[in-house]
Amino acid sequence: MISNRNTMWNHLPQDTTHQQVNACNPTTRDTKATFHTVGRIKMNWLISRKIHWALATLLLASPSWAENQKKSSNDASLNSTTTASATKPIDRDLEPLTEKQRLAELKKLNKDNKIFKKAALEYLREVRSLIRKQYRERRKLIVGGYETKIQKLERKEELARKKAIQYFIAFINKYPSHPRFTPDAMYRLAELYYEEEYNQYLARSRQYEKDLQRYDNKEIPDAPITPKKTFPRTISRLGILVNQFPNYRFAAGAHYLLGYCKGEEDREKEAIAHFKIITERYPKSPIIAEAWIRLGEFYFRSNKRAEAKRSYMQVLKYPKHPMFDKALYKLAWTHYLLDEFDSAVSRFVELLEFYRKKGKKGGGELRKEAIQYIAISFADEKWGSPEKAYKFVQKLGLKRPYSRDILLQLAKNYKTQQNWDMVIAVNKRLLQLYPYHPQNPIVQAQIIRANEQKRDLKNALLERDALLSKFGPESDWHKKNEKNLRAIKEVDKILSKNIYRTAIFRHESCNIFRKNADKAKDEAERQTLLNGALKNCALAAKNYREFLKRFPHHKEAYNLTWYLADSLYFGKQYKDATTYFKKVRDWPGEKKYFDEAAFSLVDSYVQQVGLECKSGQIKRACEGVDEPKKKDEGKKKDEGKKKKDAKKSEDGGFRKRKITPLPIPELQKELLGAREFFLDKAAKKNDKRIPGQLYLIARIYYAYDHIEKARNRLWDFIKKYPKHTLMQEAGDTIVASYRREGRLRQMLKSITKLRRLSGGTFKAAYEKKLRVGVAYIEAKQLQKQGKWVKAARAYEKAVAKNPKHKDAPAALWNAALMFEKANLYASALRLYEKIVRDYPRWNMADQALFFVAYNAEKYFNFEKAIQEYTKLATDRNFRKSKKRPDALYNAALLLENMQRYGQAARAYSRYAKEFPKRPDSPEMLYRVALMYKKMKRDDATIRALEKYIRRYKNDSKQVRRVMMSYGEIMDMYEKQGKNERFMTRQYERVIKAFENLQPSMKPVDIALTRKYPAKAAFRIGMKTHKKFIEFEIKTTKPKRQKKQLEKKIKGYKDVETALGEIAKYKSPPWLLCAMYRIAEAKQNIVKVIQKMPLPKIRGFRWTDEAKDIYKEKLDQSYVIPLEDQAKKLYLKTVARSQKLHFENNCTNKAYEALHRMDPNIPLPKKTYEQKNFEPLSPMPLVKSIRKKKKKVKGTGDKLKSAPKPRKAPAKRPAAPAAPAK
Repeated sequence: MISNRNTMWNHLPQDTTHQQVNACNPTTRDTKATFHTVGRIKMNWLISRKIHWALATLLLASPSWAENQKKSSNDASLNSTTTASATKPIDRDLEPLTEKQRLAELKKLNKDNKIFKKAALEYLREVRSLIRKQYRERRKLIVGGYETKIQKLERKEELARKKAIQYFIAFINKYPSHPRFTPDAMYRLAELYYEEEYNQYLARSRQYEKDLQRYDNKEIPDAPITPKKTFPRTISRLGILVNQFPNYRFAAGAHYLLGYCKGEEDREKEAIAHFKIITERYPKSPIIAEAWIRLGEFYFRSNKRAEAKRSYMQVLKYPKHPMFDKALYKLAWTHYLLDEFDSAVSRFVELLEFYRKKGKKGGGELRKEAIQYIAISFADEKWGSPEKAYKFVQKLGLKRPYSRDILLQLAKNYKTQQNWDMVIAVNKRLLQLYPYHPQNPIVQAQIIRANEQKRDLKNALLERDALLSKFGPESDWHKKNEKNLRAIKEVDKILSKNIYRTAIFRHESCNIFRKNADKAKDEAERQTLLNGALKNCALAAKNYREFLKRFPHHKEAYNLTWYLADSLYFGKQYKDATTYFKKVRDWPGEKKYFDEAAFSLVDSYVQQVGLECKSGQIKRACEGVDEPKKKDEGKKKDEGKKKKDAKKSEDGGFRKRKITPLPIPELQKELLGAREFFLDKAAKKNDKRIPGQLYLIARIYYAYDHIEKARNRLWDFIKKYPKHTLMQEAGDTIVASYRREGRLRQMLKSITKLRRLSGGTFKAAYEKKLRVGVAYIEAKQLQKQGKWVKAARAYEKAVAKNPKHKDAPAALWNAALMFEKANLYASALRLYEKIVRDYPRWNMADQALFFVAYNAEKYFNFEKAIQEYTKLATDRNFRKSKKRPDALYNAALLLENMQRYGQAARAYSRYAKEFPKRPDSPEMLYRVALMYKKMKRDDATIRALEKYIRRYKNDSKQVRRVMMSYGEIMDMYEKQGKNERFMTRQYERVIKAFENLQPSMKPVDIALTRKYPAKAAFRIGMKTHKKFIEFEIKTTKPKRQKKQLEKKIKGYKDVETALGEIAKYKSPPWLLCAMYRIAEAKQNIVKVIQKMPLPKIRGFRWTDEAKDIYKEKLDQSYVIPLEDQAKKLYLKTVARSQKLHFENNCTNKAYEALHRMDPNIPLPKKTYEQKNFEPLSPMPLVKSIRKKKKKVKGTGDKLKSAPKPRKAPAKRPAAPAAPAK
């Protein structure tokens, strides 16, 4: 084979979905809309007319319809001449169309349809835009009219409320103890207070939103404080009411409002007490159910599950309450959180039954979540199982509307867990329990997808095949659901996607098998892979055919026809492949695969010719197989030994004879036609396949003795492609054609012409060898004339003639330079290699070797490049070369890039050792440590860094790397988990090194290395912090308690001093962590005081009142001031974080601590979503930076990445030209 077919499979088409455009029926009466409507109606009429015309054309294309139409027209002509004459123009206009014409008309129809859809959509958008505009204007008008009235009414209401409050206050002051009217007045006054205070809260909230907007716009410096709900007057008045009149008829309502207000103020314990009073004292109150719900919610939020469960269960006594379903849901959820799965599932089912009996369709989010939690319970590893779920559903009854939903949700849960086996099992059981459900095709699709996810492609294909048998047109399911148009449409969509994906998958599998077969080393393995490719391509072709049969006018029909042809080709169904390749090639209006289809058609014919050659049907011009041996042809004999068959004519040639052309087989004629089409219409100008196809056309003509046609083709080939690899064979064929005809003069002329066209590269097999070797002077003259290639060849011949001449290497060098000027770099490289190999002691041999290595690297032959660079650096012949450092550097760099870090480390080490005075020698030694770090050899890395420190610690130019080495060593030891004593020495060593090196550092060096001493200081300070945190006051003796408390406070100063040292290094992550730890220590004092036991005082007994007074004094003296100080420190930490635009775990913990101390301080979104934090230290990198920082020149704060290789010089020194001798 001269050229092989390359099928590109990098971009397979994706699944397509059908889109529909809904028609609109606008009713607007404005002039513009009417104009557009008339235009749309006219377009609709035109397109419908074209549709009817196309349908008539397709009908007339059918032979049976045409015959019936002809008969009916003949009968009609007998009855009425008028009818016959009227039908004549129809018969003349609507003649049967060819397949190509029908496709062209269909394409035109699709184009008109797209235009209509586009116009309809534009009109629909215009109408919607107009409606929206009118709606906004009308709404603005209405809202503007009512807004003023509403505001007036609100002001009147506020004035009326204030007057009512004054009247009620006056009444209470005048009648403070009236048993009937005073409590009513107090209750109404409390309600008015509540309304007023709530309106005040709303006003503060609106002001907060405005201030927040101003803060975001940077109009005010400080962020506004989030407003809180406060009801002091309401609570005060209601408290007086319930205390003074405990038997008031609305006492339950008063307690409820008290509990609600205190709950809003986060006084949950007091709120619970009021709700408990309602449940205990007023069991018949109409708000008793709401009181129980409030209690349940408080207990639920406080993680008191048992109390919450009891509260929610009390609500179940009131099934008609509007909050009954919410309480039942929360009760089930509480059971679930207590791992009482049986009760939880029962309650959730009870909720579902409640919705079913109430007739609520769906039941909203609670129904969905109830089903979800039932499925989660059955997916629990300890309690649930799929079998348990099946039994439960069957016990409930399969006809329940939520039974199937539970199993569907169970499958979804397993899908979320990526437990694909369970997904498959549950979905299969669903198909068994509900065999005729309309959504069963979707369940089967889930089974297929699960098999694909678990990489069980065999079962995935089996399930795809089962999809057609279970839900196809002949299946029982299809018969049961044939009236369900939505289900039928959905299954058709799924089946089409299934067939499509199966075909694509098998096609891809075929290509994978073929690629692996090309890489296989064992012949048996290769044959097995090829058989697999053949099988998959055949199955893919079958699927493509089925899809195109079901959807012949699919929008991807063109692409799929191409894939079908490709599958048939690699399935060795070459005859069918030619049919579909030709169809793709001649597809009207599509050019995507035009070139490839044209060439693939040629390739398919070639394969058919090869098969017929093997069977003996074709015996000449076989491609892809060896030609059968012929008795009288193919034997090459010497011209001198055939004097009997060839007598010289008068002009010195052979006896002329006429050759009669042979008939060409039909299959090879089709192959010639396909090749001619490819060359004339499909192939591009620079297509590399054109020369081979030209030659093969000539080869077929020559094999069947069409000598003149073959020779014309061959001359055309040689003139166009004189440098092609087939040029020699084409020339030999031309010479042989003249020889067969006995035309000696033409044969000799053709040899001369071929040599001229080929630039002297053509060599006749029977011509004497050309003279070898050209004198140096001739080469020099050619060089002066600018004939670079000829000059180079002349130099080479001179060297071949005198290889031991003293100027032979210089001649080869000049020849290489000539080749480079002619852009023949491969030839130049060959000569450089010859110089190194044959003349290693020449003074410019090292330059040649460097160029060889550099060119090998340039063309990605890295192994050779490393070998040649290493040779230049280590060989004794080049020990005085100035290129040795660069060669060794490039070798080390290539080894690093190829991840051979051990060899790279040795190369860098050797560089630093052999060339210590070079300016980049320190960097090379530093890179040794980088290589060991990449190999994860910590001990070797530490040794390399220690060596670097010893050598360059007094070098002012290397201070940054020296400091980084100290820091990296500290990090390595910390990573190894060294003991505390050892690490303390390392921390002190880093701090001391930074203090010694800082005077020699530039600002950029300090900025890049200050994190190491900051980290060390932080670690040392954390020892003091740890001791401080662990110290607690457990004694009950008053004096000892006082001393220990003073010791605790003094210990805080030690922590503050130890961690305060970090500020001088100005390292954001460690500074923020230090600030956070100082604040944490301040807060720890509060915790210790709060946990401190009551002092034992002789002769004194602690009563509850005494305890409260003692705790209150502690709070006033210590707790509240310390908490305020801790809060300020946390706020300072957060403010510093915002100023530095830096966040880490410490800032997140500071936010959390502030939120715990004051819930009004919001958590950032990231902190709120993050559930667990790392226990220590800052994150190494900045998360967000508002302003881009300038890049710092230098190695950075980490080990430097690989530098760029050093290149060969642009201009190479020319060696002296060799003298002529």
